[in-house]
Amino acid sequence: ITRHGGDVGCFLDYCNENRAILRELGGVELLIQNIKNNFHGRYSDWAYEPVLHSLYGLSSGTWTNQDIAHQQGFVDLSIKLISERGGESKIAEEALQGVKAMMFA
Repeated sequence: ITRHGGDVGCFLDYCNENRAILRELGGVELLIQNIKNNFHGRYSDWAYEPVLHSLYGLSSGTWTNQDIAHQQGFVDLSIKLISERGGESKIAEEALQGVKAMMFA
């Protein structure tokens, strides 16, 4: 999960069956936990690649898993990511893709 969130995200694009498998296997929780494990705020060390790859998976994976993402605090986590690291390549864009899915629940 730490390095293959982008690969997982490719299988989740427009495929509700794969999103259901992600849900069943606890993948949404794993992706969000990976972000929490590698992002500690603006003034601390963080791991860009694992966070970005998890966001790739969540940008497609939250479309039918909004309830899990909400319970895991993805909205608050996304706000922190965007406000503190939004200038990094693709962080804001991918975080907002995941949050956008939650608005259509």
